Amino acid sequence: MDFPNRRRNKIIGFAHPLHSWDVIALNSMDYLSQTEHGEDLLFISNFCKNHGWDNYIDFFSLLREGKTIVITDKHTNLVWVSSNFSKMTGYFLDEVKGMRPPELLHGEETSEELKTKIRERLQNRKRVKAEIVNYRKNGERYICLLDIRPVINFNGDVVNFLAIEHEKPIG
Repeated sequence: MDFPNRRRNKIIGFAHPLHSWDVIALNSMDYLSQTEHGEDLLFISNFCKNHGWDNYIDFFSLLREGKTIVITDKHTNLVWVSSNFSKMTGYFLDEVKGMRPPELLHGEETSEELKTKIRERLQNRKRVKAEIVNYRKNGERYICLLDIRPVINFNGDVVNFLAIEHEKPIG
């Protein structure tokens, strides 16, 4: 038996079976907004729904693990960043919206060769997994582990890029 809310719950990030009272709670804006990453989950859920994304990414678990979620348009201009992005980089959404991540986060020690490879893979609609040197707002260098995926609509066009990022632990 398939449950009508199963897909919606995967987008929001809940992968366990539902009880009848959970459906009410999951559909409540108040419930989600009271969770640690509630505002992020609400945005992602609405964005996926409004833009016809067909995905089964467990955003709840990613955010809970401290991962950063970044959404760009098809030209790689920032559309939205999770609150974890602010914790990792020091930048807030209102400061970076419309900017391109390379212009914002790359610096002196960022590999030009790697930047070119990333750009080529994205232009060819390929997923990118990379380890890159980035810089925080305060200029501090860090190693970022990237997983960037093109989001393709029903016509086969790239409409967004979704990046899941986290800082590589030292040691």
